[in-house]
Amino acid sequence: MTTTNFISSLDHPIRLGICAMEDKVKNSIHPFINQLTLLRSTPMKVFIQKIQKFQDIQINIFTSKNIESPIEDWPICDAFLCFYSQGFPIDKAISYCDLRKPYEVNNLKTQKLLTNRKKVYQVLEKHNIPTPKKIFSTCCDHSSEFIEHDDYIECKGERIYKPFVEKPFDAEDHNICIYYPMSQGGGCRKLFRKVGDNSSCFDPNLNSIRRDGSYVYEEFVELDDAKDVKVYSTPAMAYAELRKSPSVDGHVERNNLGREMRTVTLLSDEETSLSLRINNAFNQFVCGFDILRTNGVSYVCDVNGWSMVKGTNQDKFYEESGKLLGQLLQSVFSQATTPDIRITNQPILPTPSLSSSSNTIFSYIGNHAPSKFHTNNLKPFCTKLPSR
Repeated sequence: MTTTNFISSLDHPIRLGICAMEDKVKNSIHPFINQLTLLRSTPMKVFIQKIQKFQDIQINIFTSKNIESPIEDWPICDAFLCFYSQGFPIDKAISYCDLRKPYEVNNLKTQKLLTNRKKVYQVLEKHNIPTPKKIFSTCCDHSSEFIEHDDYIECKGERIYKPFVEKPFDAEDHNICIYYPMSQGGGCRKLFRKVGDNSSCFDPNLNSIRRDGSYVYEEFVELDDAKDVKVYSTPAMAYAELRKSPSVDGHVERNNLGREMRTVTLLSDEETSLSLRINNAFNQFVCGFDILRTNGVSYVCDVNGWSMVKGTNQDKFYEESGKLLGQLLQSVFSQATTPDIRITNQPILPTPSLSSSSNTIFSYIGNHAPSKFHTNNLKPFCTKLPSR
């Protein structure tokens, strides 16, 4: 799948290093380093195999032994794909990039920022991306400037009325609370990572907010159809799925395979534009984020960085993403001043109607007619290559 007029600025194949927690890429099919065992992460297998079709790209998957070694001993790469998950030594990976200066597919310093919900919201607001109304409260704010009433809280003169959502600054902390006003009976719904078929529980007697840390307090958004939108975005396309919100009753809907029920949803033009803006704002090649739809308005409430599609179309998404990354790397390392990047603006499965859930659709950024994909969408990514 190499581009016929690609002339590399390097005197060797493009060396792409993939570095993540072992369970993300473990056992991916990778002939170059003799990891020909069974695959644990199917999406990564599809993603890597697609990149391998580019004959001028050489993949090096970092092993646990590599990651545990001093950064001076890490494999040298021209391009570096690294995505954070809990327990991954992100600061060590940042130091490696500072030392070797590879092209960063997913910017690492921004990935570290994604672990702080307050900083994420600040970036979204800086780029005029709509978010729910909110206030921030740190440990030191719990003084006379922070006032709690039965049906609202007030911080430095700004109020948020119940129902509101309480989120820890720490994005790895998924213990989120929704507090309801007395007019709705009061109480609190506690959200958490899925345990079996449960994703939340209701405590009718809990009405006071937590005072043990730093939190984001945001207005609760009444969702269309009680579903939130999980978006998976690249510089060229975005894919989205609906899932039942855990704020409804805490019961996880599952299909006949036991997986969480997801249905494909078509993004609006505005939501597709948001996808590109979020990718650029956070300097991420693949970036997952959440949208809340209410009465024709879409709010972004969470940005996750590299995310795995959960629905039945995960392989298709990562196949397209792998192809796009190969083309991106060719453009980054091309000697040509205007790289020839051709990404067909065509859904890879039959385009469904809005009511269909059996097929998938990708929202392609730029325009919606089948045509050559414009290089402008990749420009923010192509210009990050450090001088060599």
